[in-house]
Amino acid sequence: MTPLKRCGTFANARLAHDACAPIKNTIQGRKPMAIISLSRIVAHWAAVQPDRVALDHLGDTRTWAELEARTNRLARAYEALGVKPDDFVTIALPNGCEFMESCIAVWKAGATPQPISAKLPKFERDQIIELGQPTLVVGVEAGEYAPVPCLTKGFEPAASLSDAPLPERTASSIKAMTSGGSTGRPKLIVSKLPAAWDPEMEHLEISIQGTMLIPGPLYHNGPFLWAFIALFKGCTVVITTRFDAEQVLERIQTMGVDIAYFVPTMMRRIWALPEEVRNRSLQPENHLAPRGAVPALAERSLHRMAGTGSDLGALWRHGRARVDHDPGHRLAEPSRLGRAARRDLRNEDCRRRRPNAASR
Repeated sequence: MTPLKRCGTFANARLAHDACAPIKNTIQGRKPMAIISLSRIVAHWAAVQPDRVALDHLGDTRTWAELEARTNRLARAYEALGVKPDDFVTIALPNGCEFMESCIAVWKAGATPQPISAKLPKFERDQIIELGQPTLVVGVEAGEYAPVPCLTKGFEPAASLSDAPLPERTASSIKAMTSGGSTGRPKLIVSKLPAAWDPEMEHLEISIQGTMLIPGPLYHNGPFLWAFIALFKGCTVVITTRFDAEQVLERIQTMGVDIAYFVPTMMRRIWALPEEVRNRSLQPENHLAPRGAVPALAERSLHRMAGTGSDLGALWRHGRARVDHDPGHRLAEPSRLGRAARRDLRNEDCRRRRPNAASR
């Protein structure tokens, strides 16, 4: 494996930064929005809906009140181990409530979560930790990165720690994700977005206090963002350990899911199920959000699943800009990507053009 790439763009930088624009606190035609620090956002929803389920991982649940109390204790445990504002905390946990709680506790400590795959080979994990220099590693064997404190999967903070709210702290970066490295050199991508969010901001078609299903790996940027943005908007977030087509449909039906995050291959596997299994779970109120880099992979799924009456919205990436596409236009003209659903966006031709002789 090629060693991790250190950012060469900035003279003193050790990490690559993404190109995300700062959160805007207004939307056209709306009054200024109330942006809440992520160290306070769970407390906000715990006060609004304390007994509603915030997280569900195959029956392992946390209400909003439980999530608030547990992450307050966990954040204090992290602080006792040396986590300070704007530190990185590497999180090597599988999908589940523990992963979500760990990230929330990191934000409550004013730090930045840096998630990685729980199954990442040690050789690769070692390089990421060397580059990121976290003050805590969660999900590995005790002492594995000494003198950096390490916590094993299943860690529970001492019951003597207070579950009262902590002082408000807002990390300067909401996340630090890993990249497989299209250049051949994996790296950390540190968001420029601060750890704060407006629950009322219209984003990704996620409704306030809805129910989101996330069947993808949470250490990936897409599932991570969709899961947490849904949580920030007061949704119940339904998580699966891994993708299983029939289990996903059972979760949609049992939990009353109104929006789900799928990549095109997931949709193809759902379509491969018997028709009676699909129709039992997919209802018109379900919003399926296929996400992927190659529209053709979801072509048949979009057409066939449209027959269930479910709302299909396609999100495709053009370089650094996300474009939300009108599913009706997409289905009407299957050979095309479709019209941008938002009027302020337009499709761009992303093909590289060969330079002409004059420009060579």
